[in-house]
Amino acid sequence: GEKLMKGAAQCFEKVATEFGDSRFQAPALAEHEKCRKNAKALFDETITLAEGDGSAVLKLKLEKGHTLFQRKDYKGAIPIYLEAARAGRLSKKLPTVVSPLVVAMGKEGRFLEAEALASYLVEIQRDNEMTGLCVLQLGASLKQAAKAEQDPARKQELDARAITAWEWFVDVAPLDNRAPMVAYAVADFRYSQAIAIARQAKGEKDAKAREEGKARTREAMIKAIPKFQFVVDEYGTSSYAPGALYKLGWCFYETGQRREAAEAFLQYADNDELDPKLGDQRLQAKFRAAEC
Repeated sequence: GEKLMKGAAQCFEKVATEFGDSRFQAPALAEHEKCRKNAKALFDETITLAEGDGSAVLKLKLEKGHTLFQRKDYKGAIPIYLEAARAGRLSKKLPTVVSPLVVAMGKEGRFLEAEALASYLVEIQRDNEMTGLCVLQLGASLKQAAKAEQDPARKQELDARAITAWEWFVDVAPLDNRAPMVAYAVADFRYSQAIAIARQAKGEKDAKAREEGKARTREAMIKAIPKFQFVVDEYGTSSYAPGALYKLGWCFYETGQRREAAEAFLQYADNDELDPKLGDQRLQAKFRAAEC
């Protein structure tokens, strides 16, 4: 009986590995799994699939993981997806495992592990469409956690980590139709950080603290400049470009780069397609350009 069980398992493995793209792989893997369980229960014998490129094991584990994921049993899906990721670490299908794994980890608050996996994926599979989706979803999970967080310091940290994930997204999927929106969100976050620092500095009673705050504000504004410039240069026809250009002008203005500020403000003010609701901003841009 033991030999027959091993022989059957080998046959099913042959079908699963040699006909991986056929409709017979899934049932062959399922039957191999039955052989594995029976061999262990009846004969205390361990049967495993040969690793190869890991595609057979990956598919089996992936199906199990997806079933649990669809039931919203994220805690149960995580170890299954981890097994699939280990089995498929050499496979081009790895992003199809890591993407739902990262989402599941995000749902369970295991962000450090999720970020490490996403970072790894960005390095080795940056051209895979699923990689972009993975980091986009990671950023959304972190943003959601930040929104629910009560502690201000922790909230700020989660927000910053979400932005890092979205920066990865724009880097690996610049042509995605969501890229302009995400790129603008990244830039606007950097700008908001600078504004927050400026407000804090303004409220300081100590002159030295105020000056240090001004210096930090300038540094933060400088960091926002390339982010807004990217939106303007790469997504100039998108609905996010005018807002990016206007705030870019302010970043230049606040950092003492008046010529660049004037150019940005004038370009914004001269936009004939600007929403009429933004008339006040147009006037402000003209005024600041003249002032520069």
